[in-house]
Amino acid sequence: MSAEVLLPSRSADPVERRAFTRVLLRGFVLAALYVVSGRLGLALAHEQDNATLFWPPTGVALASLVVFGVRYWPAVLVGSVTVNLMIGTAPLVALAMGTGNTSEAVVGALLLARLGFAPSFDTRRHVLALFGVALVASTISTALGVGALRLSDTIDDAMVGSVALTWWLGNVGGAIVVTPLVLLATCEPGAWRALVGRVDTWAILGATFATALAAFTGLGVGQWALLVAFLPFPFLVWAGLSLGPRGAMVGGAVVAVIAVVGTARGHGAFASFEPDARLLTLWAYAATMGAAASILAAAVAERERAEKERLAVEKAQHALDVRVRDTQRLEGLGLLASGVAHDFNNILAAIRVNAELLERRARDAEQAHLVGEIDHAVARASELCRQLLAYAGRTPTPLGPVSLPSVIDDVCRLASPSIPKDVRLEIDAPDDLPSVNGEASQLRQVLLNLVLNAVDAIGARKGTVRVEARAEDELVRLVVEDDGDGMDPDTLARIFDPFFTTKSKGRGLGLAAVAGIVKSHEGTLDVTSTPGRGTRFELVLRRAKEALAQTVEPAAAPAKKTSLRVLVADDEAPIRDVVRLTLELEGHAVECVADGELAVERVRTGEFDVVLLDLTMPGHGGVEALRAIREGRPTMGAVLMSGYDESQLAHDEVFLAKPFTIDALLDALARATA
Repeated sequence: MSAEVLLPSRSADPVERRAFTRVLLRGFVLAALYVVSGRLGLALAHEQDNATLFWPPTGVALASLVVFGVRYWPAVLVGSVTVNLMIGTAPLVALAMGTGNTSEAVVGALLLARLGFAPSFDTRRHVLALFGVALVASTISTALGVGALRLSDTIDDAMVGSVALTWWLGNVGGAIVVTPLVLLATCEPGAWRALVGRVDTWAILGATFATALAAFTGLGVGQWALLVAFLPFPFLVWAGLSLGPRGAMVGGAVVAVIAVVGTARGHGAFASFEPDARLLTLWAYAATMGAAASILAAAVAERERAEKERLAVEKAQHALDVRVRDTQRLEGLGLLASGVAHDFNNILAAIRVNAELLERRARDAEQAHLVGEIDHAVARASELCRQLLAYAGRTPTPLGPVSLPSVIDDVCRLASPSIPKDVRLEIDAPDDLPSVNGEASQLRQVLLNLVLNAVDAIGARKGTVRVEARAEDELVRLVVEDDGDGMDPDTLARIFDPFFTTKSKGRGLGLAAVAGIVKSHEGTLDVTSTPGRGTRFELVLRRAKEALAQTVEPAAAPAKKTSLRVLVADDEAPIRDVVRLTLELEGHAVECVADGELAVERVRTGEFDVVLLDLTMPGHGGVEALRAIREGRPTMGAVLMSGYDESQLAHDEVFLAKPFTIDALLDALARATA
């Protein structure tokens, strides 16, 4: 079995060559940093050249493998062997030490990854995880390094304990001081810039530096030495509370480095201790000071994060409450609009039929014209009611396959008279577009509203309105886009609100009705708009599962009876009166009642050919009354009337929408008795 080293060839992909170069460059920088920091650490060695009170390369190596991955271990090995060779260590011993230092960094990085460590140090768990891993991993380097020194007779048995303690403490100190600084330097550089720009940062860290310097230089002597040694502690606590993990880590590193260097040079409260006691006390001092500040900073960060999360939850809950209130308000407004439209349709029905009766009796052109104006006003009012019902979602007529190209052609024909000559209408819709599941008249209303709104958005200047339709899997996408003035975010957020309009003469029901129709079609409508760059409406509808019905010639209507016995049930007296008058003029015998219960009773006791029932009446509504009538007269013809919609009806029932014309009334009667 042979091993092959893969190097990038001249024909390798440029991206691969750049990646390989980047890896080599990082490895070289890591090895160089290890050597430089190692030389600085060994300058503090006092008992054995290879063991020091503070070993920064441990922190450099561990942080680098955490950030870049354990694949950079060769750079750690090269750096460690190099720095030991530079002080005259035998090659085999240097290799053993390098192996220990490399294993220490690799094991530490893997343990941190297993513990879910994050380099932000904004939780106490992450801080304690680093301290624990540093204590464990440093034993590997200590065991291999000190063991190599003893096997090579560089140290004797009497020195093993003190050298091992110095080695282990130095590596742990390097891990807990340098690793956080390196990791935080690679995390959120903006946070460092913000920290540097604060006045209190310089004040707190300056006070920390000054007190540490005072404690481990000439001032830290005599009976005041121990007292002065703890002067930096309040400022470290202050750094943890005010400056966060970064400030606490920097402050702790400053105190640790000054304490180690000062003690090594014979200054400070610990310089007079016995060697072993000096090492343990110094390490405990530096670790305690730094750990306390770091844990405190992490606790503060956790509290601040929890507070932010609480505020975010409260903000989200407030926004949800606002949306719920808005939804309830709109639902209430929808119910109000629905009720108003229903009652108004009842009034319009009486006006329209009476107007038609007057028109038929008009003796001159002027009277006919006046009646025609009444009918025209009724038609406009009826359209307004239809928009109200659409907004309220009360017009869910049965959906079926609809040809979208036909709807687009109809809308173009209807909209053409309202489009200025400077506005161009572009259509991009293939003729073989699949049919959509919908109702043709409502889809025409939706598209007509969108097109006319787009034309209004362009105004008096030149512009283009583009209508595009495309099939996508089981959906059909219809887009209406203009290059008009666009809308600001506040306007865009309100365009579907009822009665909101930016037009001087608008009613604010067009887009509200569009939203209601789209909802009843189980479709979606998205809007994007940029001020000065136009608006885009995107309507998505479902493809029809049934094939589009072929146009057939209507069957001849059955012969109408010369005289029918008709029962009319409606709680509105004007409706009863106008229907009775109209049908009696046609030669039918008509009886009227005011509610559904009376209608059921009259059918049981009388002889009728057909009943006309209003859907909403006191007591029994039209559907309940018809159900009770059909129990005794299963073949009874019936017409159901309403100012609402026909969603509650069975498919085979005859429905008459209010306001209706005389012809529509007679046609419904004929179909009910066919």
